[in-house]
Amino acid sequence: MKPGSTALLEPAPDPPAAGTLEPGTAARALFREARRRRHVRWLLGTTGVVVLLVALAFIADGTFLGRGAGGTNAAPPVSAVGAGHLRIFTEQAASMEPTLRPGDRVAATTARAPLHRGDIVVFTVPSGFFRGSPFGPSIKRIVGLPGETIASVGDTVLVNGRPLAETYLPPGQPLVAPIVAQTVPAGHYFVMGDNRGDSADSRYYGPIPAASVVAVARTIVAPPSRAGPIS
Repeated sequence: MKPGSTALLEPAPDPPAAGTLEPGTAARALFREARRRRHVRWLLGTTGVVVLLVALAFIADGTFLGRGAGGTNAAPPVSAVGAGHLRIFTEQAASMEPTLRPGDRVAATTARAPLHRGDIVVFTVPSGFFRGSPFGPSIKRIVGLPGETIASVGDTVLVNGRPLAETYLPPGQPLVAPIVAQTVPAGHYFVMGDNRGDSADSRYYGPIPAASVVAVARTIVAPPSRAGPIS
């Protein structure tokens, strides 16, 4: 610099403050934080749903009719708790073993939807089947659809003349009471318990009307050792 001249000096840049990040690093850190928060919200939401279902299961006082093929003792009609299209029921009988066991609490949806073979449905037992005692809803599996011909040979269920694959049954499950060959009427369903030797079902009172179906069972919510989707 020449004597007597002046110069403007730019201040030296301040050193980076402790903990500051380069722009790229900062963006990555923000992304990781946002992802962590989304994950936490998802876990909290899922946990809340599970806790709600279990809580409903433990306070529910709904019961199924709980009768086998020769049962005579009456049980109170179903009285279930729940919000919206979800209700909790308690299985009282052994007619759906091994799929459902006495004491299982089941979450069921009441929203109207098409029914399918294999669905486990809660329905009103036909009036007059249990003579001389009150009757209430029962729970069975749909095996025959409207318009189908259903029958049995030995322990095998035949639908439209073909053996029905029933992977939900233990091997060698005896049918015990045969199915009289018949055509399922329009708007009706042929239902049976998975425990074929201890189930009052369509073999005794015939196909049930669709209008009698109260709900479709989806999930076992209690006891915790058996919680999970129903096959």
